[in-house]
Amino acid sequence: MTEKTRLISWIKAARKDFEDFPMSVQIEANRALTVAAEGRKADNVKPLKGFDGGIMEIVLRHRGDAFRVVYAVQIGEDIWVIHAFQKKSKEGIKTPKYEIDHVFADFGHPNAEVEQLKALLAAEIIGVLDDRALTVRKAEEQTGIAAADFSRIRKVKLDRFTIDRLMTILKRLDQDVDVRVTVRPHHASGINPHLI
Repeated sequence: MTEKTRLISWIKAARKDFEDFPMSVQIEANRALTVAAEGRKADNVKPLKGFDGGIMEIVLRHRGDAFRVVYAVQIGEDIWVIHAFQKKSKEGIKTPKYEIDHVFADFGHPNAEVEQLKALLAAEIIGVLDDRALTVRKAEEQTGIAAADFSRIRKVKLDRFTIDRLMTILKRLDQDVDVRVTVRPHHASGINPHLI
C-alpha cells in the first residue's frame, strides 16, 4: 500500500445518486475508487473527455445498462467524487459534459472488510504490473497465473478472487505480503463519509 492513502470525499448529490445504483455496480465502483486512492488506475477508468486532466470517469456496465462515476484527483489531498449517473444514451459511446478505510462499510456492504482488503490487494497487483510495464500475457508467463485473471484484476472484477488468491498472486510477482490485524469493538453507529 502507498505510504499515504488518499481520502475519498463525496459531493452529496453524487453520493445520493450513487446509492441508487445496483449493489454490484456500487461494489465495482468502490473497488476502482480504492485503487485510485492507492495512487493507481483500474482499467475501467479513463480521463473524462473535454477536461485537461485530473478528472476521471469510472465506466461501469450492468445487465445492459451503463453507469458512470466521475471523480477529481487534483482537488486538494482528497479524491472527490463529483458526479454519479446512469448513462441514458442508447447511441454512441460519448459521455455527457471519505475515509478510504470505510468506503464499503459506509455503503452498507455486508462484507465491507473483505471487499476493502481485496481492493487494496488489487491496487498492489496493478501497481506491480504498471511499475514493471507488464502486459497480462507477460505477467502470465512470469507467474503461471492466467492472463484472464490479471485482466479481471485490472478491471477490478474481483468476485472470483479470495483474499488468499490475491495474496498468492502478489507472492508470485515476488512481493512480500505482511498482514497486520487490529481488533477493536464494533460501533453500531458507523462512520459517516466526508460529504459536502
